[in-house]
Amino acid sequence: MLNIQKITILASTLALCSIPARAELTLNPTGTGLGFSFGTFLTTNQTCNSCVGPTGVAVNSDGNVIVNNAATDGKNYVFSNSNNQTLGSALSSVSGANYPAAYATSNGSVWGSTGFNSGQLIKMDNAGNTVATYNVPVTLGLWTNPVNNHLIGSGSSGLVDINVSGATPTYRVIPGTPYVDGVSVSPDGTIVYTNGVAGYNITTGNLVFGPVGISGADGTAVIYGGALNGDVLVNTNYGELWLLDGITGNPTLIANGGSRGDYVALDGEGGLFVTQSNEILRLSLEGGVIGTPAVPEASTWAMMILGFAGVGFMAYRRRNQSAALAA
Repeated sequence: MLNIQKITILASTLALCSIPARAELTLNPTGTGLGFSFGTFLTTNQTCNSCVGPTGVAVNSDGNVIVNNAATDGKNYVFSNSNNQTLGSALSSVSGANYPAAYATSNGSVWGSTGFNSGQLIKMDNAGNTVATYNVPVTLGLWTNPVNNHLIGSGSSGLVDINVSGATPTYRVIPGTPYVDGVSVSPDGTIVYTNGVAGYNITTGNLVFGPVGISGADGTAVIYGGALNGDVLVNTNYGELWLLDGITGNPTLIANGGSRGDYVALDGEGGLFVTQSNEILRLSLEGGVIGTPAVPEASTWAMMILGFAGVGFMAYRRRNQSAALAA
C-alpha cells in the first residue's frame, strides 16, 4: 500500500526543484578590474526572469527614489536612497502609469509618461502622484540633459527635446532621428544615445556614434571622468551589461547572468540604477561618475564660496601691504 504522505512530500519536493532560480546580474573579472561594483538597491516579489521588472526610476527633490512597479501591481513606490530595499520597506506607494517610459528628474520634479501606447508627458509630485499631463509625445526613454535641464525623450515622431523650465513644457523634434528606446545624454549635453546603440547630435540629429550591434540593447548611460570618460554603458534584455568605447564603439562585456534588463537611471550619488526583471541594482565606478558630472551639495558650495572669499581677501591684503611698503 502506498504511503500518501510520502508521495505528497516527494511531489512537493520535485515541484520546488523545478522552480528556476532567480537570475543574478554579476560582474565578470573584466568589470571588477575596471573598477565597477554592484549593490542591490531593491528586490521585488517578481519571480519571472523573462518578465519586465521595475521600469521608471528617479530621485525626487527630497532625495528619495520613485520606482514604478507596473509589471506586478501598477504602483509607484517611494524608497529612501539606500540599498537592500524591498517593497515592504517603501515609505509610501500610489497608483502609477502602466508600463511608463523611464522617469527623469528636472527642475525639482520627476517626469514620466502616461504609458507605452498613449505617450504623453506627465509631471509627478514627490509621492509619485501625477499632478499634470501635457501633450508632449513621450513613450519610451527619458533623460535629463545635464547642461540645460531639458528632458530628452523618445516619441512617436522621433527623439524630442523638451524644455520644462516654464509653466507649460515646450518641445521640438530632433530632426531625422528614429523612434527608439533607452535614451541617455552625454555629460556635455550634445549627444543623445539610444538602444540602437547609436548617438545623435541633439541640435542637428546627425548620427555621430555607432550604431553598434548589441542584442537586446535597452537602457544606456555615459561615464564622466576617470579612465573611462565618455564610454557608454548598455543594459540588455538578455541579462548582460556592456561597456562601449566612446570613440570606437568597441564593446566589452562587463556583467552577465542576469534576467531581463531594461531601463537605467541616475542614482543621485554618482552611480547608476540598473533594472532587472526582479530587482534594481546600483552600479558604482571607482574614480568616475556615471551619467553626469557630480554637483556639489549646498553645504559644499558654501564652503567653496567661503574659501574663494578667503583667498581673495588674502590676495587683497598682500597687495595693500606691498603698496604700503613701496610708499
